[in-house]
Amino acid sequence: MPCYFKLVHNILLTFYKKLGMTPQFTEFYRNWLCKADSYQSYELKDYFDKFITLYIIFNFLYMEVWNKCNNNESTNGKRFYEKKAATDEVIKYLGARFFINQLLNDNDCENSLSSLPTIISDFNIVLKWGKPQVFRDVQLWESINETTNVNKRAVAILALFYKVRCNLFHGHKGFDEDQRRLLAPINILLRKTVEITYKKLERDL
Repeated sequence: MPCYFKLVHNILLTFYKKLGMTPQFTEFYRNWLCKADSYQSYELKDYFDKFITLYIIFNFLYMEVWNKCNNNESTNGKRFYEKKAATDEVIKYLGARFFINQLLNDNDCENSLSSLPTIISDFNIVLKWGKPQVFRDVQLWESINETTNVNKRAVAILALFYKVRCNLFHGHKGFDEDQRRLLAPINILLRKTVEITYKKLERDL
């Protein structure tokens, strides 16, 4: 799966400037969202496939957000910081309070968000060369559980998506039944994030 994800990621990078927020991408978005929604079984592979499919869409969306926030300089010589694009820039564009409120106003997302701190405490999320970074895991847990600093919480949720993506990409995420507990709520939250981001970009055309 990591090789498949890397291939599609590279294709998106190659054709990004050509596509933009065009009718072709709208068709891509709808088709891939349907593809993600088609993974409805309780088989472990479907949880992985749903996450990868959703993240591919999100990958394209945060590249578009980066361009908007940086005046299209990401394809004109300015260094593209993927982690920043996938986290801080998206929250800056959407607005942290708006993003969190959108999640909390959706029952499935609210339940998923409330379950995350307990679930992620049982996993090694932040890895460095495959080695667990316990202190940074605790920081991530605290940030997702944050109730007063909305921006910190919002960025942490997207950072969780990004870390899971990195673990898959670099082959550090085990394919075992316990991963279902982590991926189930993340997939719900990631799908909503994709929907929120796409609608905002569509409105800003």
